[in-house]
Amino acid sequence: MTTDTGKAPTAPLDPPATPQPPMSRWVKHRKAIIAAVATAVVVAGCIGVSRTIGEGPANTVMSYLNAIRDGDMDAAFEYVRDRPTGEQARFLTPEAMSNEWDLTGFTEHESTGNLVPDIEVELSTHDTTVKGGFNTSQDANGKWYIEEPFVNVDFTDAPYDFAQVNGETGPTGKYPLFPGSYSFYENNEVVSFTDSQWVIVPTADVQRPQSTVVDFEWEPEPQAGSNAQDDLNAKVDACAESTLPNPPGCPFGFEPGFLPADRSGDPPYHVKDIGWSVVEYPTIKVSKQKRNDHAAYIFGVEVAQAGVIAVTGTEVVDGEDVSFRAECDFEPQLTYAHLTRGNEFEFESGTGDGVYECDFSKKDG
Repeated sequence: MTTDTGKAPTAPLDPPATPQPPMSRWVKHRKAIIAAVATAVVVAGCIGVSRTIGEGPANTVMSYLNAIRDGDMDAAFEYVRDRPTGEQARFLTPEAMSNEWDLTGFTEHESTGNLVPDIEVELSTHDTTVKGGFNTSQDANGKWYIEEPFVNVDFTDAPYDFAQVNGETGPTGKYPLFPGSYSFYENNEVVSFTDSQWVIVPTADVQRPQSTVVDFEWEPEPQAGSNAQDDLNAKVDACAESTLPNPPGCPFGFEPGFLPADRSGDPPYHVKDIGWSVVEYPTIKVSKQKRNDHAAYIFGVEVAQAGVIAVTGTEVVDGEDVSFRAECDFEPQLTYAHLTRGNEFEFESGTGDGVYECDFSKKDG
């Protein structure tokens, strides 16, 4: 049997112990919810389920949602068996929670062998409505809990190297969030998102209770290409300040084998006094790509033209110092890129070094 309590207005209200609901701070703004909640209680009484606050599926879910609307995470956690801790609790905070959503539907189902959830709900903002559901259970002491109280959101599906929830940030990864409304990343000159506001709630599919997916649909803006080029140029400039033969994390490096083959003496050659200077920057193109068929879209990087780097130094040959200078073509082995908190491109490199072709000139030191 399914009992439909009808539409609830704009905010959840603590379910009463009797059909006559008490006044609360929500009543004066959203009195229509009283009728819906009272109906739920009357029907619940017909099927003989206790309805004191926090007891039974309906009151457990209503109390949980009301705590979330109040920004009272400790009260919300009263209905959670396993409270997340550490980094997993980063966004389960009042700062990351929002009350900019309404409870617009609430339906309780009699047990049907896990074919449908105990409680189906409908959460809405001014332009979005999402349906979901909750299952509940009791512990050995008779206390009621919500089985899957959170929605897991995978921020690695976004083109950023960090997660952002209602203005709060943290390392990228998958995080549990309370049901409710959220804004994640903001549109800017580099990337724009199809949706700026999300309403999330555990799905009503009892086989996949946390399968609600936030699809970070986005498109690169025209400015993305020039910004990516500027950020790569800055990286090359920083690398060129190094005095090391092989600057770490840089798209170029010195190999003794690049020196002319007619040098006397046996390798390995010894080089010192290394200096780098940029002759031409490599040019790149960025586009929206997938790592594979099952991955989310991120920025793909294509090297359109190799750069040119000049290297100077001294080679010790048979105990003698010989100065050299070379101009080398180099092609960064770039594959993908993410945006940082400062909206700068952070590049990922593929395996192997850049491709070098060097033209050496030498003179005795």
